[in-house]
Amino acid sequence: MKTYLALSLLTSLLFTSCSVDWNWEKQTKDDLFKKKQECAKNISQVEKEFSEWKSNYTEWHKLYELFYSPKLNTCLKAYTLIWWLTERVTVYAIDDIFSKENIFQKSTWEVSDFEVFENKIKELKWE
Repeated sequence: MKTYLALSLLTSLLFTSCSVDWNWEKQTKDDLFKKKQECAKNISQVEKEFSEWKSNYTEWHKLYELFYSPKLNTCLKAYTLIWWLTERVTVYAIDDIFSKENIFQKSTWEVSDFEVFENKIKELKWE
């Protein structure tokens, strides 16, 4: 009888914990989806800032991606700039759209450094 009671209690506990974990995971996925949607709503504001941003030295700038970062719990914009000072320099950057804080920046002459930029985005998206 004691064995049956212990086994029933253990089985009940196992099913309860699985249910709780599943609900937590579902809630987290729903929350993540909502935060991604909220972030995406800022695209026109970010594009407007880009169109208004001008510099004597900038030939080209482009928004690469606007995304929610679960790692930092904020909305980030990833973009590229091409500067002409004495030589062509490409800048890969990621900024928080709310605080305007720069999260990542890499200035380079090497095209292969684009991979570093893409890997940083994946890291921030937890991919």
